[in-house]
Amino acid sequence: MPREVVINWGPNQNFVTLLTQAGARFIIAGSTASRFHVPAWPREPGDLDLLFEAAVENGRKFIAAWGRAGGPPVDFTAELFAGPNKQLRDRATFYLDVLTPPTNFDFQEAWADAEEAVMLGSNTRVRVASVSTLLRLYRIAHASASEDAKKYASSIEALEKAERRMLPEGA
Repeated sequence: MPREVVINWGPNQNFVTLLTQAGARFIIAGSTASRFHVPAWPREPGDLDLLFEAAVENGRKFIAAWGRAGGPPVDFTAELFAGPNKQLRDRATFYLDVLTPPTNFDFQEAWADAEEAVMLGSNTRVRVASVSTLLRLYRIAHASASEDAKKYASSIEALEKAERRMLPEGA
């Protein structure tokens, strides 16, 4: 039985359910995924970070689910969604960031490495980024961010500690 992942904020839960029903390929990332792996995560997850496979068909699925969930009009097409480093931040209808992978980031590897989970309070199955994927993402963000550098550095430190605890003895 998969572990449960907590997704705060009801509209986010509905949107995630619609995405999975549409067959969209995405991974839960950020603090929500970090807390999944590290229950004593140092920060309460604020927004929900969803890392999407950068593909036109996936963009179509995202835009359709977004509309069905009551999301505001988006100013990009499914074709634009297929590129790297895209971000959509919504703080009005949902409380989330939708991201496509950074340049030179292998989404297929992250997908294969992700853990299947069930969204708390539902039977919706989702994929949660692994600790190694989260570390890669936080390191990329830390290298490119100035205002959030301290936050990313503490995230990296907490996940590295968790990763060391998960290693078998003698490894």
